[in-house]
Amino acid sequence: MTADRKLIPMGRIVRAHGVHGAVLVLAYGQDPSVLLAGRPVWLLPPEPQATPQPEPQAESQAASPTGPQPPKLLKGLNGKVVAGGLIVKLKGCSTREAAAALRGWQLALARADLAEPEPDEYYLADLLHLEAITVSGLPLGRVENFLENGAGVVLVIVDSEGRERLVPFSDEHVPEVDLAAGRLSVAEPPGLLD
Repeated sequence: MTADRKLIPMGRIVRAHGVHGAVLVLAYGQDPSVLLAGRPVWLLPPEPQATPQPEPQAESQAASPTGPQPPKLLKGLNGKVVAGGLIVKLKGCSTREAAAALRGWQLALARADLAEPEPDEYYLADLLHLEAITVSGLPLGRVENFLENGAGVVLVIVDSEGRERLVPFSDEHVPEVDLAAGRLSVAEPPGLLD
């Protein structure tokens, strides 16, 4: 996710769709159509990973220099809502290969363009970098990422030694989130601390 909390990731490009440069976007929220509402949309590069990800590039451009990629502003998206997300066509992306190179990039909106969440609702970007502690007060690490699967959101909590723990983001598993204090509490199911 982005360190710039003013941009809220709303979906991730998971693959090319068709042969004319469209992409399938996995939506993070309950209403993926918010990305099609005509607001400016930001294209954010994938988080650095241990394995290199392909870098997006225009069809006529050479590969970009190594280093962090800046977010790219898109004037708006054309697309349609499908099960689990969106199919969108990005300007300048006209081949399957160009679309495939965008795998892992995220689509984000400016926080000012979004409604404030209801009490006990959160934008996933707000959970990133929160300290995670057990309900009994033991430190677990920090929320470094999240995964979306068919059953819901899973938080990726990484401790100081680099060990990852996957915790479903539900009231049962995460009974308290305190954004002001910068932490959340995690229930202690068997095996969590092993």
